[in-house]
Amino acid sequence: DLLSQKVEPSQIAILGRNNAELLSLAQVFEHHNLPYQFLGNLNILDTLPVKYLIKLFEVVELSRRSLDDLTLFTVLNYPFLNFNSLDVLKLSRAASNRKTTLIDLINTEGFLKSKIVSSPQDFLDLVSLVSSFNQQDSSLIFTQFAQHVLEKSGLLSWILNQPDSTEMLQHLNAFF
Repeated sequence: DLLSQKVEPSQIAILGRNNAELLSLAQVFEHHNLPYQFLGNLNILDTLPVKYLIKLFEVVELSRRSLDDLTLFTVLNYPFLNFNSLDVLKLSRAASNRKTTLIDLINTEGFLKSKIVSSPQDFLDLVSLVSSFNQQDSSLIFTQFAQHVLEKSGLLSWILNQPDSTEMLQHLNAFF
């Protein structure tokens, strides 16, 4: 009926209560060679923005006890943090050579003056940011804390500048 009223197919959405209802519609669309996009069966925890956010939460939690190098190394390579990949590798190698952790190396007294990385202050700033997240975590409810992490980490800005930002924001919204 909508098509006979000249509504563009791309402007039509069909919602269902369960995937079974939508799968049968998808079969009908395929049979009639009608284009469609099926958004069911998406595990929101497997989407990139949610993975990034959860990993940031993990860094905050682990920083209270023992932040492992693999988790920190992973986060340091996230595009929204803007760390130089070569600096991250140099930092990792220096920590390994000194038989210490990444976080302990960053927190050493002479790190700022060291020539290990080109921008040591950026790494110190991240440690300060994680520390501030720890303080906020104890005083904010989860949704406020998550919004704080999204904004202060740069993740939200990064998402908004992506070509598929609307979809990424929908994934975050579904997570909450």
